Amino acid sequence: MWPVTTIPWEKYRGFTERLVKQLSADFSMNRMDMIESLNRQLAGWAAFYQYTDYTATVFRKVDVPSFGSLATGLRASIGVASGR
Repeated sequence: MWPVTTIPWEKYRGFTERLVKQLSADFSMNRMDMIESLNRQLAGWAAFYQYTDYTATVFRKVDVPSFGSLATGLRASIGVASGR
């Protein structure tokens, strides 16, 4: 068995899709509970893949859509225009 040196494309895409789905699914959920849940998921995923190559690149690919969905959800929950 060969060691994994990079994060597989399918793994980070699936993880990102699950995060975005969770963020866009339930706007009535308490925001602090949602952020704590996301923090646990992100911390666990990052700890699992911390010793692989090109982690900064893949972590950025996970971070951008997650942050965008979180910002959109927060804007929708407080009723602020997008600014565009």
